[in-house]
Order: sequence, then structure tokens, then C-alpha cells
Amino acid sequence: MNLWLIESRSAVRSAAADDGAHQPLAGLVDCIGEPDFGTRALAEVNRVVQAGIWSCYRLRRTAAPTLIASGGLGRIDVGPSCWNIYVGDGLYRRDDSLTRSRELADGSFVALARWRAEELPADHRQAIYERHGLRERLSLVAPEPGGDVVAVNFYRCSGEPGFVADDGARLSPLAAVLLAVVRKHDALCAPPSAPVNSAGADLRGALLRRCPALTARELEVCEGMLRGQTFDGIAAQIGVSPLTVKTYRNRAFRRLGLQHRSQLFGLLMNEAVFDVR
Repeated sequence: MNLWLIESRSAVRSAAADDGAHQPLAGLVDCIGEPDFGTRALAEVNRVVQAGIWSCYRLRRTAAPTLIASGGLGRIDVGPSCWNIYVGDGLYRRDDSLTRSRELADGSFVALARWRAEELPADHRQAIYERHGLRERLSLVAPEPGGDVVAVNFYRCSGEPGFVADDGARLSPLAAVLLAVVRKHDALCAPPSAPVNSAGADLRGALLRRCPALTARELEVCEGMLRGQTFDGIAAQIGVSPLTVKTYRNRAFRRLGLQHRSQLFGLLMNEAVFDVR
């Protein structure tokens, strides 16, 4: 592992002063809250550091982790697949790479770490990296108040050159702004943090009882949102673009008389579909 500590406030000043890092700032801010955030934000970062795949997620001290966004440029977005394994197989509970990075940072610093696949535990390496053709990652790891961790990961694939020190140097001035953008997107687009378990819920049936006119695609999109998936994740699952997912979302919301994602959850709270813990 190679690791650098970046002072949060100085990183913001550097990003504003550094020509190479300044260019993507407006583009990053512009895509906050958009359904294709994962792809557009990655394209902006690629103006500074080249990476074909990225993922952003939040590890929580007292709740299950959440995937904020993922995307691919010229490559399939394997973020949702990796995430399902990372969470479903419990790999996040013993992810030493994040724990070690977090321990070296505090409220005034974020950690920037380069991890090669061979440095990770065998089960993690085989299930995530080898299965999806990933070679290594460059991670921004930021401790949050209350013990949460936000991680922003950029990946190089097998057959591509590895990250070098210059990549870290170019990404460092952008770190604080990039983390702020990811946090804001998460705050705007994350589903409500109500303690519900929808794993076995008949969400489609509940939605159809509310509005029989919903189409199959509209049901798929609404169900994905209710299960906490991002627009990018839903798009990857059903084989359409994130913009098409937004179109289906808008059509479904018009049929249901909704305007915001939180209203979708509220609509079904009185249905016997959620197992409230």
C-alpha cells in the first residue's frame, strides 16, 4: 500500500489554485443529483487522473453500508456487481484496507491510498478483483462524524498500467472538492434512512395496488429505488441508460402523484411490505 494524508482545508485552496484540478470543478458540481452522476462525475475526474471505473460508498458504524454511485467509461460499470458481493458476502466487515486508512486520518485529514489486488485478503481479491478483472485501486478515505467512512475508489483493470505517484499528486488537490460533491449527491439522492428491511417485500404488488397503470419498466425502477439502489445501479440491472431510468421514474411519479423519492417510501409505509426492525 502507498498512502498519503491530505489536509482537508489546504486541499480546497489548492484545488482552486491548481489549473489542472480547477477545470473539472464546475462539471462536478453540475452533475450533483443527476441520474447519470456516476458516469458524468467520472468523466470530469478523468481530466485529471485516468480511470475507467469508480465507485463511491459510505460505511456506517451502526447500519448497513450504502453505495452512493458508480460508473464506467469505455467499460462496463461493475460497481453494482462488486457492491452486492462486498455487502452480501460480508467482506466490508473485515475490510482491513479501509480500517487502516481510517486510523491514519482524522477530522483534519483524508487518506489517499493505492492498493494492489495482491495486497488484499484472498477472499476479497478473488470475489471482487479477479472476478471483475480489476488490478488495483486508488482510494480517497474520509472519516465522518459519528464513525462513518466515505470512500471514493478509482480502479485500473487487468492489462492497464498501474497507478503511479504522479496520479496521487494530481488527484490530491481535487480531493476535498470531490468528497464534498459525493457527500452532497448522497444527501440529495440517498433513500430515507428508515430502519426497514425490504428484502422479501412484495413491492411491485404494493405499487400495483396503488396504481394498476404502472408499466413493467416503471415498476422495476420504483422497486429498485425502494430497495436503495442508485439510478446507475438500476440502469445496470435492467440494461438501460441512467437517463432512461430517470424517464421511467418521472412517468411513474406522475402516475402515482409523487414529486420526491421520499414520498415513494411514504406511500408504502402503511402497506404490509416492510419489515420494520
